[in-house]
Amino acid sequence: MPAIKQLSIRHEAIMEWLIANPQKKLRECAATFGVSQAWLSCIVHSQAFQSRYRELVEENLDARVLPLREKLTGVAALGVQKLGVMIEASTDPDFIAGATDKMLHRLGYAPKTQAQSAPGAGPVQLNVFNSVSPELLEQARRARQELYSDASDAKVLEHESGEGTPVSASEEV
Repeated sequence: MPAIKQLSIRHEAIMEWLIANPQKKLRECAATFGVSQAWLSCIVHSQAFQSRYRELVEENLDARVLPLREKLTGVAALGVQKLGVMIEASTDPDFIAGATDKMLHRLGYAPKTQAQSAPGAGPVQLNVFNSVSPELLEQARRARQELYSDASDAKVLEHESGEGTPVSASEEV
Protein backbone atom coordinates (compact mmCIF):
# COMPACT_ATOMS: atom_id res chain seq x y z
CA MET A 1 0.00 0.00 0.00
CA PRO A 2 1.56 3.32 -1.03
CA ALA A 3 2.11 5.78 1.81
CA ILE A 4 0.33 9.14 1.67
CA LYS A 5 2.79 12.00 1.96
CA GLN A 6 0.36 14.91 1.99
CA LEU A 7 -3.31 15.16 2.80
CA SER A 8 -5.58 16.85 0.30
CA ILE A 9 -8.79 18.84 0.72
CA ARG A 10 -10.65 15.68 -0.29
CA HIS A 11 -8.97 13.75 2.54
CA GLU A 12 -10.02 16.48 5.02
CA ALA A 13 -13.59 16.26 3.71
CA ILE A 14 -13.57 12.48 4.22
CA MET A 15 -12.38 13.01 7.80
CA GLU A 16 -15.17 15.51 8.44
CA TRP A 17 -17.71 13.06 6.99
CA LEU A 18 -16.41 10.22 9.17
CA ILE A 19 -16.61 12.41 12.27
CA ALA A 20 -20.13 13.54 11.40
CA ASN A 21 -21.29 9.96 10.61
CA PRO A 22 -19.63 7.60 13.10
CA GLN A 23 -22.42 5.02 12.78
CA LYS A 24 -22.09 4.71 9.01
CA LYS A 25 -19.86 2.29 7.13
CA LEU A 26 -16.85 3.03 4.98
CA ARG A 27 -18.84 1.69 2.03
CA GLU A 28 -21.30 4.58 2.43
CA CYS A 29 -18.45 7.07 2.71
CA ALA A 30 -16.88 5.71 -0.48
CA ALA A 31 -20.22 6.05 -2.29
CA THR A 32 -20.65 9.62 -1.02
CA PHE A 33 -17.26 10.68 -2.40
CA GLY A 34 -17.44 8.56 -5.56
CA VAL A 35 -14.36 6.48 -4.80
CA SER A 36 -13.79 2.74 -4.48
CA GLN A 37 -13.89 1.06 -1.10
CA ALA A 38 -10.35 -0.24 -1.59
CA TRP A 39 -9.01 3.28 -2.30
CA LEU A 40 -10.84 4.71 0.70
CA SER A 41 -9.57 1.91 2.94
CA CYS A 42 -5.97 2.62 1.88
CA ILE A 43 -6.42 6.33 2.58
CA VAL A 44 -8.25 5.94 5.90
CA HIS A 45 -5.73 3.46 7.28
CA SER A 46 -2.65 5.43 6.27
CA GLN A 47 -0.49 6.90 9.02
CA ALA A 48 -0.89 10.49 7.79
CA PHE A 49 -4.68 10.20 7.67
CA GLN A 50 -4.93 8.53 11.09
CA SER A 51 -2.70 11.15 12.70
CA ARG A 52 -4.74 14.09 11.36
CA TYR A 53 -8.02 12.26 11.99
CA ARG A 54 -7.16 11.86 15.70
CA GLU A 55 -6.37 15.58 15.92
CA LEU A 56 -9.71 16.47 14.34
CA VAL A 57 -11.58 14.08 16.60
CA GLU A 58 -10.01 15.69 19.65
CA GLU A 59 -10.84 19.17 18.37
CA ASN A 60 -14.43 18.40 17.41
CA LEU A 61 -15.53 15.87 19.99
CA ASP A 62 -15.09 17.53 23.34
CA ALA A 63 -16.30 15.45 26.28
CA ARG A 64 -18.76 18.20 27.23
CA VAL A 65 -20.36 18.17 23.78
CA LEU A 66 -20.60 14.50 22.92
CA PRO A 67 -22.12 12.05 25.41
CA LEU A 68 -20.20 8.91 26.25
CA ARG A 69 -22.74 6.64 24.54
CA GLU A 70 -22.20 8.37 21.19
CA LYS A 71 -18.42 8.21 21.61
CA LEU A 72 -18.61 4.49 22.30
CA THR A 73 -20.88 4.00 19.29
CA GLY A 74 -18.35 5.79 17.10
CA VAL A 75 -15.44 3.77 18.45
CA ALA A 76 -17.41 0.54 18.06
CA ALA A 77 -18.31 1.45 14.47
CA LEU A 78 -14.65 2.17 13.70
CA GLY A 79 -13.62 -1.13 15.30
CA VAL A 80 -16.20 -3.06 13.29
CA GLN A 81 -15.05 -1.35 10.09
CA LYS A 82 -11.43 -2.25 10.79
CA LEU A 83 -12.38 -5.81 11.67
CA GLY A 84 -14.31 -6.06 8.41
CA VAL A 85 -11.25 -4.94 6.45
CA MET A 86 -9.08 -7.43 8.35
CA ILE A 87 -11.50 -10.29 7.71
CA GLU A 88 -11.68 -9.42 4.00
CA ALA A 89 -7.88 -9.42 3.71
CA SER A 90 -7.30 -12.52 5.86
CA THR A 91 -6.82 -16.04 4.57
CA ASP A 92 -6.44 -17.52 8.06
CA PRO A 93 -9.55 -19.65 8.67
CA ASP A 94 -9.00 -19.66 12.46
CA PHE A 95 -8.94 -15.84 12.59
CA ILE A 96 -12.03 -15.54 10.39
CA ALA A 97 -13.94 -18.17 12.38
CA GLY A 98 -12.92 -16.65 15.72
CA ALA A 99 -13.86 -13.11 14.73
CA THR A 100 -17.18 -14.24 13.24
CA ASP A 101 -17.96 -16.34 16.31
CA LYS A 102 -17.28 -13.42 18.65
CA MET A 103 -19.45 -11.06 16.59
CA LEU A 104 -22.32 -13.55 16.53
CA HIS A 105 -22.03 -14.03 20.29
CA ARG A 106 -22.19 -10.26 20.85
CA LEU A 107 -25.28 -10.08 18.64
CA GLY A 108 -27.00 -12.81 20.67
CA TYR A 109 -26.72 -15.66 18.17
CA ALA A 110 -24.84 -17.93 20.56
CA PRO A 111 -26.19 -21.07 22.20
CA LYS A 112 -27.37 -20.36 25.71
CA THR A 113 -25.45 -22.04 28.49
CA GLN A 114 -27.04 -22.94 31.81
CA ALA A 115 -25.48 -19.84 33.41
CA GLN A 116 -26.84 -17.53 30.68
CA SER A 117 -30.40 -18.85 30.72
CA ALA A 118 -32.99 -17.20 32.91
CA PRO A 119 -33.57 -18.68 36.37
CA GLY A 120 -36.18 -21.39 36.20
CA ALA A 121 -35.93 -21.65 32.42
CA GLY A 122 -34.09 -25.00 32.49
CA PRO A 123 -35.42 -28.46 33.26
CA VAL A 124 -37.02 -28.76 36.66
CA GLN A 125 -37.05 -31.93 38.75
CA LEU A 126 -39.53 -32.17 41.59
CA ASN A 127 -39.09 -34.91 44.18
CA VAL A 128 -41.95 -35.61 46.57
CA PHE A 129 -41.31 -37.95 49.48
CA ASN A 130 -44.23 -39.15 51.55
CA SER A 131 -43.63 -40.89 54.82
CA VAL A 132 -45.86 -43.92 55.40
CA SER A 133 -45.83 -46.00 58.55
CA PRO A 134 -44.87 -49.68 58.17
CA GLU A 135 -48.28 -50.72 59.57
CA LEU A 136 -50.20 -48.65 56.98
CA LEU A 137 -48.00 -50.03 54.20
CA GLU A 138 -48.61 -53.64 55.27
CA GLN A 139 -52.36 -52.97 55.51
CA ALA A 140 -52.37 -51.57 51.94
CA ARG A 141 -50.42 -54.59 50.68
CA ARG A 142 -52.88 -57.03 52.25
CA ALA A 143 -55.86 -55.10 50.82
CA ARG A 144 -54.33 -55.18 47.35
CA GLN A 145 -53.51 -58.88 47.61
CA GLU A 146 -57.09 -59.65 48.69
CA LEU A 147 -58.45 -57.57 45.80
CA TYR A 148 -56.43 -59.47 43.19
CA SER A 149 -56.49 -62.95 44.82
CA ASP A 150 -59.96 -63.59 43.34
CA ALA A 151 -58.90 -62.61 39.78
CA SER A 152 -57.71 -65.74 37.91
CA ASP A 153 -55.44 -63.90 35.42
CA ALA A 154 -53.67 -61.63 37.96
CA LYS A 155 -50.05 -62.42 38.67
CA VAL A 156 -48.55 -61.20 41.89
CA LEU A 157 -44.81 -60.88 42.14
CA GLU A 158 -43.14 -61.06 45.49
CA HIS A 159 -39.98 -59.00 46.04
CA GLU A 160 -37.92 -58.28 49.06
CA SER A 161 -37.87 -54.63 50.08
CA GLY A 162 -34.85 -53.06 51.75
CA GLU A 163 -36.31 -53.85 55.21
CA GLY A 164 -37.10 -57.50 54.52
CA THR A 165 -40.82 -56.82 54.02
CA PRO A 166 -42.35 -58.53 50.95
CA VAL A 167 -43.55 -56.13 48.27
CA SER A 168 -46.36 -57.22 45.91
CA ALA A 169 -46.93 -55.84 42.44
CA SER A 170 -49.59 -56.84 39.94
CA GLU A 171 -49.01 -56.81 36.18
CA GLU A 172 -52.59 -55.68 35.58
CA VAL A 173 -53.28 -51.98 35.57
